[in-house]
Amino acid sequence: MPECAICGGRFAEHKCVYCNRSACSSCINVEISRCVKCENKTSVPILQFVRRNLILFIFLGTIWIYTVYPYPFLYALGFNVDMTVMQPILIATIVLAIPFLFMLRAWQKKQPR
Repeated sequence: MPECAICGGRFAEHKCVYCNRSACSSCINVEISRCVKCENKTSVPILQFVRRNLILFIFLGTIWIYTVYPYPFLYALGFNVDMTVMQPILIATIVLAIPFLFMLRAWQKKQPR
């Protein structure tokens, strides 16, 4: 059994969903699965949120590259690409990114149970 990261107790059988530290039953609120140090937090730290959802971000990035491909890459390689082809793609990317950013922000603030 790991030690409690908060009080140093020997039996840390729980894990905080915010900081991922091991905690004993006296240092964690079991109903919300948060340790006493993270009880009042309203959102997960950005770095930890990105680390936990890295596969989702890679998946969304891959879909974006698949959707936009090959026009930006052809343009970067020096091929003559008409910008009227890229304009609707870039507008659609920006328009679709706005709801995704709001969704991810709301998902970050959602209290894990």
